[in-house]
Formats: sequence, structure tokens, C-alpha cells
Amino acid sequence: MFRAVSTMTAAGIGIAIAVPAQAAAPVPGPIESYRDWVVGCDNIGSCTAASLFPEKESGAQGGMTVYVRRDAGPAADPRIELLLPEEHDGPVDLLVDGVKFAGAQGKGNSVAVAPAASAELVKGMVRGMVLSASARGRTLGAASLSGASAALRYMDAQQGRAGTVTGLVAKGRLRADAVRAAGSLPSVSHLPVPQGLPQPSALWREERGRALALSGCGAEQDPTQEAQIARLSEKEELVLIPCGAGAYNFSSVPLIATGQAGRRAFRLARFDSQPGWSEPGGPPMLVNAGWDATRATLSSFAKGRGLGDCGSAESYVWDGSVFRLVELRRMDQCRGAWEWITLWRARPVAATGKK
Repeated sequence: MFRAVSTMTAAGIGIAIAVPAQAAAPVPGPIESYRDWVVGCDNIGSCTAASLFPEKESGAQGGMTVYVRRDAGPAADPRIELLLPEEHDGPVDLLVDGVKFAGAQGKGNSVAVAPAASAELVKGMVRGMVLSASARGRTLGAASLSGASAALRYMDAQQGRAGTVTGLVAKGRLRADAVRAAGSLPSVSHLPVPQGLPQPSALWREERGRALALSGCGAEQDPTQEAQIARLSEKEELVLIPCGAGAYNFSSVPLIATGQAGRRAFRLARFDSQPGWSEPGGPPMLVNAGWDATRATLSSFAKGRGLGDCGSAESYVWDGSVFRLVELRRMDQCRGAWEWITLWRARPVAATGKK
């Protein structure tokens, strides 16, 4: 089923854009914690497990983060990446409890383990206590393996690998073709950003007062801060009302404005999945928000602490009435996992139209 949305070309010619009916609201998966490891999967079955710094350690000295990633489907192999606390270019030995299990190549802070070596390394990881990386006899970093076995077992279960020859921990005799097939990304249609139209003007004084009242951010206002405004369509503008700031997080409430400058009407922006810092019953709250007109994407990126090793990040596209989620990444534990786990993905598709 399609619905027609009226917009305008750069030349001022009215067109009707056909927007496919959207899927149900997204339901991102959870993140599970197992001692010094976390694991999560997205909506099509791709999973990531990550090591954490032990709770009693800061991780500032010698801390290393390990990521085990695996796509869904029978043919997908695990991919292992290590993030070192220092840069190293060249060969790296990977040891579990002091015993070498694999070799890899370091580049900068990253060490990517070849697929052929990953399977052997996993065998040691699920039985060991510490995974370390060394070069020429010097330790480059180390990661706790406490909880790794449980995290990878969870990954096996989520991907339907338990009891099959493809399992990392829950291995069995069933052939690979018994593994659940990979899902397909849902499509999310969005309106293209119109080209050739003038940039929206700043809010007038009376408009600013009404926008502030609707957002509930009056008490958080800095008189020197102006609302950020971007064009969504020929008739609609995105207005980001500043709503407080900390050392590294800058909050804003998104509004949709319609009408001519000076007489614009405002409404709270709607989302099919509320941004992570929104409070129940309150307005949507974005953090460190940004609008990318080239990709027609609204983003929110909230750090749990200044180091950036925890928080949540969302990306949305505008379908003419609702901002729809196309990516969600999250990390609940502030313990050294800087690359947050992807829990939801969708494929944005620009709506098509005919004159």
C-alpha cells in the first residue's frame, strides 16, 4: 500500500511522491552481560561480542578490547578484532594464558585476525582466562576472558547454531545447512531533501517563545544559543531547540515547523522509536544531534561518560510524518568497549514520485 505526499521540485513544480507503507515499529535486541563480556545482535541476526575491562581495573594501562563479530547464516565465519592501547604496525602473537594460539597483523591500534586463525583462537578463548597480544616478546595489551564462553554461547543460540558444526561453543553434529538463514534488512522509505530552496530563517522572537513553551526547555535556555533549523521538505522544517548541556553532551528537543517565517506553527517531532535519552511521557530528547542533508539523516549520539566507551547512538530518516529508525548502536557498560554494538538496522530508500 502507498500513500501520496505532496512536495515541490526545485523548479516549483508540484509532484506526488509515493511512499510505501512502513513496517511495524522497530524492536531492537537487548545487550547481555556475562562478567567481563557483553553481547548483542541486530534485527537480522548479526551479532557482536565484546570484552570489557575488569571492574576493579581502570584499563588505562595495558587494557585491550576484543570484538568477536559474526553475521547470520550458515556460511558466516567469526571475525575477531583487537583494539590495542597503543599503536603497532607489524606481526602480533595472540596468546591465551601464555600459550600462542594464532598470529595476526597489527595496523595502528587495530589487529584483525584472519578467518582461518579465528576458529583456532576461539577454541582457546572459551577455555582460557586472559587473551594477550605481544610482539617481539613485549606485551601490547591484554583482555579478560571471564564470561567469553557464555557470551559466545549466547551468540550461537541467537543465530540458531547450537548443536551444529558451526557453533563456537554450543557445537554439535548437525550440518551447517541446519543453521537458521540470515534475515533481510527492512526497508524504510523517506522523503528526499528538496534542492534549490532557500535556507530556513532563524526563529523570530515570538516564534522562539512559542517553540520554547512547547519544548519545555525554557529553564535550560542560554540566551546566546539559537535553535538549529534545517529544511525537511518544501513545507516543513526541523527545529532543534537547545535543552541543556553538560561537559560532553548537548541536548535538544526536535520540533517540526510549518508556515511562513514569523508565523510558523510548531509541533513535537514524532519517532517510531524514541531516542535513548527521552523520558517516558516527555518530549523526544536528542543528544549531540546532527542533520545530514546529503543523506537526509537525523542523528543522536549520547555519551555515558567523557571517554566515550558507553552510551547510545541513533540515526533516523523523515517519511513525511515520522522520523524512522535506520540504525541503533548501544553500549551499557562503561568499561572500555568504544565500538558500540549495533542492535537495529534498516535500509533507507528515497521515495519516488511522478509529475
